[in-house]
Amino acid sequence: MTPSEIELKIKEIIYNQIGTPVHSIRNEDTLKSLGADSLDVVELTISYDLEFGIDLDNTPLDELSTIQQHIDAVKEKVNG
Repeated sequence: MTPSEIELKIKEIIYNQIGTPVHSIRNEDTLKSLGADSLDVVELTISYDLEFGIDLDNTPLDELSTIQQHIDAVKEKVNG
């Protein structure tokens, strides 16, 4: 996947989980600012793992501040 495809897919996953439209999700947004709670974070981790075939168990998404940091963490696992 290209970096832009990864970014779009992450935003689609966030939309499916939280309900924020993809076009409204900015890379500088946080999950909290989008209305996510701790259960959403767990479910997003599982969704990322399944969608990208990666294991983010050692990457605490609740400690990543921005959506861009989520994108970077997934890109690193996908391409790393």
